[in-house]
Amino acid sequence: MRPFNDTEAKLTSPDDETIARVLTNFSQHIKTWSDLDAGLASVKNIAPAFYLPCKRLSEGFQSIFNLNLDLAELKTDCQVTGQPALEECCAALGQLIAWREALEAQDLDKALTYLESEAYPGGGSLSTPNKPLRIGLCKSSPA
Repeated sequence: MRPFNDTEAKLTSPDDETIARVLTNFSQHIKTWSDLDAGLASVKNIAPAFYLPCKRLSEGFQSIFNLNLDLAELKTDCQVTGQPALEECCAALGQLIAWREALEAQDLDKALTYLESEAYPGGGSLSTPNKPLRIGLCKSSPA
């Protein structure tokens, strides 16, 4: 019997179910805007092939409120297909990008609709239950 080799275990590729589970977990971190680094670390350890797309998504969500954000570049960074959890995150980030574009165009009504619309399939909007916060986000244009 061969002794257990930790390096060998790390070199094996995770199965599709494991990948889907870790990406769904990462997606939950994105949806709740909580502990993104932990979700990203999990992806890096378990499904490293998805680390860079997840890192770009995490950076996109974290940078969406930056004043000097390049929206065109951010749009091109969010090109993930084949993984429903990441596609949902890209769709939500796409709505935040559209929100920023509406703010920059000073169309506050349109910006508010992006925050209130359903961002994730099956429910869940980008807005908070605190309507004054949503309005504040629209009134304080980052541009």
